[in-house]
Amino acid sequence: MTTLSRNLKKFRVQNKLKQREVAELINSTQRTYSGYETGDREPDVATLIKLAELFKVPLDILVGRYVENNSENNTINQMTVNAIGRTINQTFSQTIG
Repeated sequence: MTTLSRNLKKFRVQNKLKQREVAELINSTQRTYSGYETGDREPDVATLIKLAELFKVPLDILVGRYVENNSENNTINQMTVNAIGRTINQTFSQTIG
């Protein structure tokens, strides 16, 4: 299981969604989405962006690339999250626009 697959399941459960529901929302099949959660499949970039937007998290957090939280990095984390969020929103808007 990868960081991405663990995060996908975590965010899906937090949002009280079933795999089938997430799959429908990202225009995929339940079988394909299930593969993302088990780590047997990896989503393409466009799908990652859809998932990040669906779960309302920055793409770097979804895939596990972020600065660890500690007192010295809090400002960096917030700046990174804000910048990533803006980039994801712009990219997602252009992708599905």
